[in-house]
Amino acid sequence: DGNPVLTRGMVDGAMESAVYNCAVLLEDGVFRMWYTAAYKQHMKNFAERSGGITYARSKDGIRWTKDQTQTFFNGPPGSIDEYSAYAPCVIRRDGCLWMYYSIAHLDQSDKRDPRRNRVGLAIEKR
Repeated sequence: DGNPVLTRGMVDGAMESAVYNCAVLLEDGVFRMWYTAAYKQHMKNFAERSGGITYARSKDGIRWTKDQTQTFFNGPPGSIDEYSAYAPCVIRRDGCLWMYYSIAHLDQSDKRDPRRNRVGLAIEKR
């Protein structure tokens, strides 16, 4: 009916300014979602802990309960994901969760810079 199933909310004591780019797995009757959340992110400006990926779960795929902490934030200055970590895609492999996600370096002005936009990988620790 056009109503969103996930809206902005408080996570880690801060209000999300945007929620977007989600990936959902259905495992053992539980919907598991990882989504991009922005906080104080400003185009072309580094803001520490300004965005990242957050986890939510649902029994019906419509009503979601968010974790109260982010799964992870963008990295510190100089890291490969210093500007942004977003757009997760999650699979289960060898009993662990593998998350492929988009990453961006701070200097977005040079479109030829290979650090501009790439894909990163986070593997669940066991």
